[in-house]
Amino acid sequence: MIRKLLSWLGAAVLVYVVLFVPVGRMTLWQHFRRIWATPEAQEMSSEVEDAVRQLGEDVQGRISGDAGMDAEAGIAAESETAAESESQPEAAE
Repeated sequence: MIRKLLSWLGAAVLVYVVLFVPVGRMTLWQHFRRIWATPEAQEMSSEVEDAVRQLGEDVQGRISGDAGMDAEAGIAAESETAAESESQPEAAE
């Protein structure tokens, strides 16, 4: 009982610090929001979403039993595309 109470108290203190204690000119929550709003963070988010979506499709295909050739073809196509983009020099601007 005491251990659970201390856990809840610790969580409440953590939430309070994140939301209300300034670190510099802003709270940690405000820092997180500003970082998340950057174009780099948004790009990373969309890349992670794409990767998770592809992983989910692969897992569903493996579960249903029809992913054998499709998964291998997708991996081969991705590696060919990566090899082509690495071998082509970038155009000078």
